[in-house]
Amino acid sequence: AYQGDVKDVSRGGSAQYVVYVQSTDDAKLETALTSGGEAVKGTAYSGYDTFTSKDGKTFAAVHDGALLVSNSETALHQSIDVRGGTGDQLANATSYTDALAALPKDNIAIGYVDGAQLATLAQLATAQASSRGVQAGGVSPQALNSFSSQLKGVRALAFAATPEDQGLRFRVAELLTNDAPATLSDVKEFTPTLESNVAADSYAYIGFQDLGPTLKQALTSLGTSQAQLTQSFSALQTQTGISFDDDLVPLLSGEQAITVGPGLPVSATLLLKPADPTNATAAQFSFSSEAGATL
Repeated sequence: AYQGDVKDVSRGGSAQYVVYVQSTDDAKLETALTSGGEAVKGTAYSGYDTFTSKDGKTFAAVHDGALLVSNSETALHQSIDVRGGTGDQLANATSYTDALAALPKDNIAIGYVDGAQLATLAQLATAQASSRGVQAGGVSPQALNSFSSQLKGVRALAFAATPEDQGLRFRVAELLTNDAPATLSDVKEFTPTLESNVAADSYAYIGFQDLGPTLKQALTSLGTSQAQLTQSFSALQTQTGISFDDDLVPLLSGEQAITVGPGLPVSATLLLKPADPTNATAAQFSFSSEAGATL
């Protein structure tokens, strides 16, 4: 099991971790830790025997059928407190219980992300990028700041894998705050209809809705300036004759699907059901004549 915390990375800190391993024999485990002088036994903490590596960078604790290992003594102590019932436990967190309540109970795997903590991580990344005036992973500080603002509307994310007779079903639950931005709260229900046009022997089917408008919104929300967007779209139209706003966005509105099936060795198909067939038809002719594409 893993538990993590984060220091202020904008000031050069690093991620903290705690690893939990079940122990069947605490005495043998402690002997193994100290053999060869790799770890030195320290002062006990809340009934746990503690150990520190020779370089002073790794900390461990053993007690009650558990081995805890961390790169932070403070984080190690916090995990001991939680396990002993004196610290704040995830099982009692409102966001966690609300998120899990939205999912089935007969799962073989679950996952949980705390929205507030995720927003904090994004803010730290933004601060780091802004302090250096550079892009982080190709994303500008303005983009990270916009992303952080979006995350403030997320209370929690959770997923579950549930066994069924013919396989597994994956479900995702998203809890939003009351003041969540419209980009998160105004999500339309999506019922796929293009599967009736797909061969039964297909290997995979992935359905989307409004991919073009969503892509345009994502580019804007990433913090890219209007001038940069205009310049990029103009360059695309100059080189290919294809307009992002007038061709790509209308063509990729409505419903889209990608299928993979038998071929040499496989074949892929793109299916489009535009929201406005008239505009999409014009875009299709533009693609066919300028890019040589067949849709």
